[in-house]
Amino acid sequence: MALILSNSIQNLHVPIDRESIINDESLLYLAHELKDLTSLSDGFLGIAECQVTSEAGLLTFGQVLKVFDSMQNIDLDSTNCMITIDLETQSLDQTLQYLSSLTKVHLVLKNCWINDSAFHNLNLIARKLDSLESLDLDIKCCQNLDDTNLYRLTQNLRNLTSLQKINFNFSRCKKITDMGLDTLGQFFKNFQGLSSIDLDFTSCEEITDAGLEGLGQALKTITSLRIIKLCHLDCEKITQAGQENLKQALNGLPRLCYLWVYPYF
Repeated sequence: MALILSNSIQNLHVPIDRESIINDESLLYLAHELKDLTSLSDGFLGIAECQVTSEAGLLTFGQVLKVFDSMQNIDLDSTNCMITIDLETQSLDQTLQYLSSLTKVHLVLKNCWINDSAFHNLNLIARKLDSLESLDLDIKCCQNLDDTNLYRLTQNLRNLTSLQKINFNFSRCKKITDMGLDTLGQFFKNFQGLSSIDLDFTSCEEITDAGLEGLGQALKTITSLRIIKLCHLDCEKITQAGQENLKQALNGLPRLCYLWVYPYF
């Protein structure tokens, strides 16, 4: 990527080839080249397949988008752009305001140790990125995640009504019970445009057949679902009968083309 720019230009088109590597380093270069452009009115930014994987990269990405945010007319292609946010980040507020124009973005939330700081940042994300289409939430091994905190978590994410893909990793969150699965089921009903759900309940030992079946009854109301993946490895209270009842409920979905439930009995 090589840019030679005059600070008096009014129209800027940056169509980055999808085969290019758009990472934190290249975003830093782009932000440096754009920082003195104050007279822009029209622009195009193509950041499809972009990957932002660090807090520094997130701040830099915000600086790039800030330049385009000031334009009167902007065309932004962020298809399959993946942004990874550490929920322990302290500077989310100033950065998220420039990410609000992104829609076709895959958001990955890591280090999701559930506490008041995490809930605050989740609330910020839901308010600032309310047009987000894909969410990957990794809360594995969190000892703080019980049914009460799971309810708080879903309440903080309810504004993300444009979601089409959800991937939640709750593996080894041993305090989640059937009540938590009922909370998730009610939460998923908010997203009637949802096409894909991927849930990992590995070693969630308090989950039973009743909770699994209840989740299935909730999911079967989301007629837009095409892909469902669910892992309940080492959940000893789930039996073959419970899994079969789940599958029976989900197989009635009109658009479902892929159903994966593991382990196999």
